[in-house]
Amino acid sequence: MKRTLHLMALIGFFSLSNAQLATINENFDSFVANITPSFPQNSWTSSTPAGFENYMVVVNEEGTNKFVQGYAFTQVNKPHYLISPQIIAPDGTKTLSFEASKFTQSGFMGTIEAGLVSSPTDMDSFTSLGAAVTLQTTTPQTFTYNVPASTQQYIAFKFVGLNNHASTRLDNITYGISNLAVNDTRNNSKLGFTVNGDNLVFVGKTGVKEIKVYNTAGRMIKINKNGNNHYNISGLAIGTYMFEALNDNGTILKSKFIKQ
Repeated sequence: MKRTLHLMALIGFFSLSNAQLATINENFDSFVANITPSFPQNSWTSSTPAGFENYMVVVNEEGTNKFVQGYAFTQVNKPHYLISPQIIAPDGTKTLSFEASKFTQSGFMGTIEAGLVSSPTDMDSFTSLGAAVTLQTTTPQTFTYNVPASTQQYIAFKFVGLNNHASTRLDNITYGISNLAVNDTRNNSKLGFTVNGDNLVFVGKTGVKEIKVYNTAGRMIKINKNGNNHYNISGLAIGTYMFEALNDNGTILKSKFIKQ
């Protein structure tokens, strides 16, 4: 009986560890910083030139904020990668968004490029989502890409140092969560959303008190709140809708979603 239970537990463990994600909302605050190697951790992995696993892709922190640092060390123009957990095969309807910048004010610069790969160990399969961007400032920039339909089920971030010791910061990665790109200057918070089954789900540092949904003709439609920023949209017909969401700080955010 004990052997059977242990076997069931192992099956459950491997099923959980191999779960494919529909969305990603990662700020790395739950990761352990300043350990070597930093990856694998929380189903994220890295790929670096042999012998540099402890140096080139690490979890770092400043104050209470944690982030991933790409560090060229002495490997100029040698790609090093951060790879996401496995996602459900992209169907062409989702976007990827992340923040990136130089880590220090030095003249050493690097590039970052987002793409898809077939497995965490196959960087030769890297399929770019857009041209590499040279990061020239320590001010974080937000990059957003449409992710096309693909059989590749891992998102990879490709760092390349243009000088020895070039250092890049990567943070606040979202996939399949529509970033409203609205900053509330009173608490520097962001609010995003995703459609999860019959619920419109809001994620962020603020709560949503009220939401107004409109059809494409501009007619307002009432929907019900389920709690925890979940709004029931099961009564809506398939189609595209606009909404206005009022958050806890009194800021109104506007965007659209597709009910499938």
